[in-house]
Amino acid sequence: MVITFLKMDSIQGGHKNELGVHDFDLYFLIKNELYLKGKFQPLIVFFYQPLIVFFYQPLIVFFYQPLIVFFYQPLIVFFYQPLIVFFYQPLIVFFYQPLIVFFYQPLIVFFYQTLMVFFKGNHKNELFLKLNKS
Repeated sequence: MVITFLKMDSIQGGHKNELGVHDFDLYFLIKNELYLKGKFQPLIVFFYQPLIVFFYQPLIVFFYQPLIVFFYQPLIVFFYQPLIVFFYQPLIVFFYQPLIVFFYQPLIVFFYQTLMVFFKGNHKNELFLKLNKS
């Protein structure tokens, strides 16, 4: 079981967060956690502050084990290039605050197992509901 605590105010392009890494290194940080602690174990990530992520180039992410993510503050994500995500095991996401997602280029998502999304609070997540059905 991999438990990663990422407490940050926000991460934006060209700036380092309080962990000392750029926002573009966030995925690699998580990947490194998986590698160091056993990449075939579940990854649990807790975000205690707003997460603002800007992707200006393609993001390709492969999850080979369950990814459990808890968002306790708003998640704002801007995708300016394609996002390609492969989920080979369940993705469980808990949103306790609004999720705002802007897609400026294609979003390609492959779900090989269950996608479970829990929404609590005000939200407009029609896109994710549609993705869940497709």
